Amino acid sequence: MQSFCVAHTGDVHVEQDHYFSDTVQCVEWFVEDAISAQVNLFVVDGDLTTYKQTIEERKFWIDALIQMAGHAPVLLVAGNHG
Repeated sequence: MQSFCVAHTGDVHVEQDHYFSDTVQCVEWFVEDAISAQVNLFVVDGDLTTYKQTIEERKFWIDALIQMAGHAPVLLVAGNHG
């Protein structure tokens, strides 16, 4: 039987505030760990940011999603804001 590995995270709320670098590091770890585990699918649900995205927040997510998509399909599930 083949295995199917899913990397799942949600409600990350990347915000350009005093927690920005910590949150970015957590997401970067999530992506790197999932890639090294050779996941078959990424699932990111809930809110990527809290409200209106800054350029930095948007750039971070674009880069992270491109990195994920280079290794496995990515499923995004909308949150209630962000």
